[in-house]
Amino acid sequence: MKERLGAGYTAFEKSFDEAPVKGFHFNTFYVPADKCAALIASEEELLAVPHKSAGACFVTASDHIGRSILHHAGAIYSQDPSAAIPVGCISLSGNEKVLDLCAAPGGKSSQLAMKLTGPGGLLIANEPVMSRNRILIQNMERMGYPNVLVSCLSPEEMALRFPSYFDVVLCDAPCSGEGMFRKYPESINEWSSDNVSLCASRQRDILDRAVECLKPGGLLIYSTCTYERAENEDNFSYLLSAHPMKPECAPEAVSGSGIQSAAGCYTFYPHLFSGEGQFVSYLRKEGELTSSDIPSPKALNSKLPKELSELEESLTLDPKYLSTDAKGLIHYFPRGVPHFSLSGFTMPGILAFDTTAKNKRLIPHHQLFKAAPGLFKYRLDISDRPDMALSYLKGMELNLGALDTGSIPSKVFLPVIYKGFVLGGGRTDRDRLKNLYPKGLRYL
Repeated sequence: MKERLGAGYTAFEKSFDEAPVKGFHFNTFYVPADKCAALIASEEELLAVPHKSAGACFVTASDHIGRSILHHAGAIYSQDPSAAIPVGCISLSGNEKVLDLCAAPGGKSSQLAMKLTGPGGLLIANEPVMSRNRILIQNMERMGYPNVLVSCLSPEEMALRFPSYFDVVLCDAPCSGEGMFRKYPESINEWSSDNVSLCASRQRDILDRAVECLKPGGLLIYSTCTYERAENEDNFSYLLSAHPMKPECAPEAVSGSGIQSAAGCYTFYPHLFSGEGQFVSYLRKEGELTSSDIPSPKALNSKLPKELSELEESLTLDPKYLSTDAKGLIHYFPRGVPHFSLSGFTMPGILAFDTTAKNKRLIPHHQLFKAAPGLFKYRLDISDRPDMALSYLKGMELNLGALDTGSIPSKVFLPVIYKGFVLGGGRTDRDRLKNLYPKGLRYL
């Protein structure tokens, strides 16, 4: 690092005596970016100010981001400002097919998903390690994106299933983690020169598959959280020599804030940027960009429970967008989201109903409230009642008599809204709301 940074090494070394920078990005899928600063400011416990990086990114002095109502609502995602740079500043039309090949825990997936606002927008967030895949699902569920499918495929399997399919592929590859040493000191003990060599080799294998998944003319984003040349600049050079790839100009937020360590390669250092260590590069696959050929979908299952008809007062739900899997889980596929084979997908669509649950009636799943609130005919907005929002997150029933609920009838399912975001769902019962917020998520 002394050789790499020269006179800047002393400041770099000193930065390790400082506390890591805490930050988060705002979910602009539901609330526009120009309104997020005011909304964040209204939540005083967040103690947040906008970060200079691109995207709706904030830095905070709060130690309790995860306990805020906005966090539970899916309005914010805790993320290091440097980690937010690679995809936070790119521009998308909103209709792209995007792959996050190494997605857990899901920060960059969240940033990509909120850019895909068009009817053709789709993100497949892939994580082959099952323990990390479960965390990815939890985070995508909390953020409430309707256009995200989660898979648990190896890079090789992904390339076989989706050859030349994606407009954008993000490869935020597993690495030696040097950029996280300040934030996670325990990771220092895992470092070795042998591990660096192992990571570099594994990254090249993953990148080979990433290129195969990318359609001609598509964009590849390669990032790591290490400073190692073997894992960063050398792998960038490998891509250019081994595949029909060419460097893509970096977004201004990257070229203006990162240090150009090689042509097309940028590194962020903690002594120069308010965040931890991060490397990023952008490459374009040669050829003409064409529309995606969606793989042949599996026929949707028409054997749906007859109890669906009992929900007509609560939901406007077209059965042709529903599918039942072998476990008895009913998934909803929003218009424009293709239905792939369920094999290898751990969240193949929005989980709408769990028919394996021991309920007397069919109850909408938490994911349906979060990601498809527009399907419900009624909604309960408690944006002006943070006290009631906290009570809801604690699993308590709500007294509807204290609210102006208008014409909401009894015995209907509806989403509970807080400042434009869905906390979860409930069922009205006269002047009460029966709470359907999952027990495992409750605010204790």
